[in-house]
Amino acid sequence: MLTKFFKFKCIVLTLVLSGCSSIFYHPTKELVIAPSDLNLEYHEHIIENGAIRLHGWHLPAAKKDTELDFPPVLFLHGNAQNISNHLPSVAWLPPLGFEVYLFDYQGYGLSSGSPSPAAVTKDVEQMINYIDAHRSECIILFGQSLGATLALFAASNQETKEKLCLVVAESPFADYHLIVREKLSQFWITYPFIPLTSLLINNNYSPLPVVKDISPIPILLIHSKADPIVPTTHSQALFSAAEQPKELWLLEDVPHIMAFSNRKLQQRFVDFVKTNVIPQIQEIN
Repeated sequence: MLTKFFKFKCIVLTLVLSGCSSIFYHPTKELVIAPSDLNLEYHEHIIENGAIRLHGWHLPAAKKDTELDFPPVLFLHGNAQNISNHLPSVAWLPPLGFEVYLFDYQGYGLSSGSPSPAAVTKDVEQMINYIDAHRSECIILFGQSLGATLALFAASNQETKEKLCLVVAESPFADYHLIVREKLSQFWITYPFIPLTSLLINNNYSPLPVVKDISPIPILLIHSKADPIVPTTHSQALFSAAEQPKELWLLEDVPHIMAFSNRKLQQRFVDFVKTNVIPQIQEIN
């Protein structure tokens, strides 16, 4: 109990003293594993923009589908640690024929700078532009948790969405104000600070008001009913606000951002891409 009390007391101090930015970002610098540790081929990539350097990995597809080529996947990880900790979230994709790009936001892993709502949003734009400059195909943008929220917001930009053919958001939160209010309301020590949320939280990058602008790019929302971090109501609100084409997969008894640890769901995703993405690409070409 004392641990929870201390933790949330620190959150309150963070809210008051730092304008709330750090409540969303918990980076670590040390890379704990490399793709080769998971028997994955990889190449290191650096995106340079002035003094900011974003470090990432490119995982080539381990096999090619005999009938088609899948679009490249850009993966946006959650708010804690760095790409090495989140690597298992996408390690299943190369063996199934997908190539994957994953980068760390500013301040994470080997990337320079420090995270903020404006900085990480710009990072995502830089990542998309980088892949677009190196590849002729459109991009599947796949984010988890904070990364899912970033993906949805980025895809609403007209210039950005022209480079995408699918947005996959697993356990996104729809609104920065709302998610913080929900967390503050869980403990009496932080409850009185709820009214400060609108003053201290930057809500300009919330996807809920702009998710409708992603259309006609398909949106796939994935959320577990048992998610202890982000309630399913966030994905349901995003789904209601989004225009077609869209799908919402509500899962049973799956931990936060662990949907694709299930092989059946992995195959369901492959089938979804073959049915909803590949035909559109072939029609354009």
